[in-house]
Amino acid sequence: MTVFARVIGTGVAMSVIAILAGCTSLVERQILNMEPVSGMASVEFAVAPNRQKVCSATVEHRCLHYLDLADVQAIYDEGQMTHEEFKWTLTLRNSREPELSEYFSEETLFRLPELADDAPVVIVAPGYGMKSAHLFAPTGVWLRSLGFRPLIIAGPTETNPMAFGLPNLTLIRDHVINNYGDAPVVLMGFSMGMMATTELERLFIDKDVQPSGLVFVAPMNDFRSDANFMFQQLKEMDWRLRWFVSDSRFDAALGNIITRSGETERMTTLAQRLEATQSPALVLAGRTDEVVDLQVSRKAVERWLGVENLQVLNEYPEVDTDLPVTVTMPNPDIERFKVFQIEQGNKRYLEYELLGHTSMVAMLKPIRGHIEEWLQQFVEIREAPPELEVPEVM
Repeated sequence: MTVFARVIGTGVAMSVIAILAGCTSLVERQILNMEPVSGMASVEFAVAPNRQKVCSATVEHRCLHYLDLADVQAIYDEGQMTHEEFKWTLTLRNSREPELSEYFSEETLFRLPELADDAPVVIVAPGYGMKSAHLFAPTGVWLRSLGFRPLIIAGPTETNPMAFGLPNLTLIRDHVINNYGDAPVVLMGFSMGMMATTELERLFIDKDVQPSGLVFVAPMNDFRSDANFMFQQLKEMDWRLRWFVSDSRFDAALGNIITRSGETERMTTLAQRLEATQSPALVLAGRTDEVVDLQVSRKAVERWLGVENLQVLNEYPEVDTDLPVTVTMPNPDIERFKVFQIEQGNKRYLEYELLGHTSMVAMLKPIRGHIEEWLQQFVEIREAPPELEVPEVM
């Protein structure tokens, strides 16, 4: 039996702020309730059978929730089932400039092989506004199809107060070491999840466990600067934001959120965190990212790779993109889907010409293919049945 999962990407949008009347607390509430995708309201309940938690033996109520996808299970109208294959349907459109943006769609049937006892563990950290359920598919299911044991931890805004996904990471580290001590460990972070990923690397190394690889998908530069970057773009599109939410009030709301998080001392930039990494690492970014300031990201990557003039990416080799997605309503100004790559030793950077933040988080097939190709240099990936193409649904 196969099942469809459908998601419609809308981009991270605050345009649902109707009349905020300039109240800082309402601005804070709206910031904390943003979600990167729509069309997934029922997913959290459906994937509940995969939900686990690990708790401290010494501190009461200190727990970390996560999804364990060793057995991919879901709840449907006909009851609960364990999947041996999973069909994923994606429709992705940039709602901010629909007349200019690309419209992507894909359908993929993932085959899930038997999980080996020593299967590599991959800990996945969601981004801001995301829940672990948002990364159930395609990310979690795709990783499971490669023979990984995916553990998707709670997102930064699944806990209150929002603390950038950093509290209680020692619990998942100790759980992995105690239960899967012989397995390689891979760490993957989306957007703000880059903070949890780099923090987990440090925690594993503290226990003499060297992660096999780190993957950063559309990583955040800095919470305050990226939030303001996004806000300025949204103001151009929504008169309500221009009229009712001043820059100073928005910045004050961000400051309140950061202060309540209690994590201000660990609020370092992407440049600092990348430079501190000690494991092989892959960074992926989209040129039309509406949340992360790409110019700032490039400077961080330049420092990390030790290269100059990353702005002129055309001087670097273009990546083979034989893993296409269906593009309907193509933009006539764009000839084809281009990806550029820069590599220094065990560090690699990929930049996607057409993709924005939501597109990156949605993990389109080219992104999955490039991550898989990179990871197999550092960890044994079991030969899983190939993803099967199914007819496009228009």
